[in-house]
Amino acid sequence: MSVLFEYFKAVNQGNFDFVDRMSDEEVKSISPYVLLSWMHGAAHNAPHHVILTDLYCNDYVFRLQKHPRLLLKTFIEANSEMGDTKYNFVKPPTKKSDKNIQAISLYYNVTLKDAADYATILSQDNIEEIREITDQME
Repeated sequence: MSVLFEYFKAVNQGNFDFVDRMSDEEVKSISPYVLLSWMHGAAHNAPHHVILTDLYCNDYVFRLQKHPRLLLKTFIEANSEMGDTKYNFVKPPTKKSDKNIQAISLYYNVTLKDAADYATILSQDNIEEIREITDQME
């Protein structure tokens, strides 16, 4: 099993010791930038995972890049105790999603960064409805 999937199991269990037991190579193999996309793809409690990951991890991804174990523990703290969940990789936005994010930004009157977070929480039907409404506004 990949160290990444073992790490997700540790996240679900709130197991900080797992990070301490990881080798330096295993720690280096987990990119915090990619980890953000995986956390946003939580199958259960997705809004909670997105909000807590953004709140507690996003600001530290760059600041703690020289302390990868601490950063991995921060991800565990932000996402543990929400039950067992499966994580899926969320692909970066495409041109179509950029239009969706712009529509969400206009509809909710928020920044594009916040709109991108909203997009991970909203269903595809909600996003299409927002696009229709904002297209009529223009």
